[in-house]
Amino acid sequence: MKIVPFSEKYRKDFIEFNTAWIIEYFGFLEEGDHKTFDLIDEELKAGAMIFFAIDEEENPLACCMVRPLNDQRWEICKFASNTRLNHKGAGSLVFEACIDESDEISIQIYNIASS
Repeated sequence: MKIVPFSEKYRKDFIEFNTAWIIEYFGFLEEGDHKTFDLIDEELKAGAMIFFAIDEEENPLACCMVRPLNDQRWEICKFASNTRLNHKGAGSLVFEACIDESDEISIQIYNIASS
């Protein structure tokens, strides 16, 4: 298993994994969910990051999205897994990738602002 950043080939999986999770636990998608799915490219341009855990055959196992709220605060906003494949530990790995990357960016911003 390895962690990779968002690429176009995983767009459908990101939407499907998160849609299934949201509907299972909340019953319906909210307007904000539709907006996130419709505006993935804009979210990424604004600083959001999406990571996937993939298996050896490059099948996506889990995904996680983090987006900036401001220079030092981030929001985990989409976090789901593939219910059709065994993915033990994949969710933890993508979650950690989001935390690590957002921490690194916040530290860089802080260091620039402190200079």
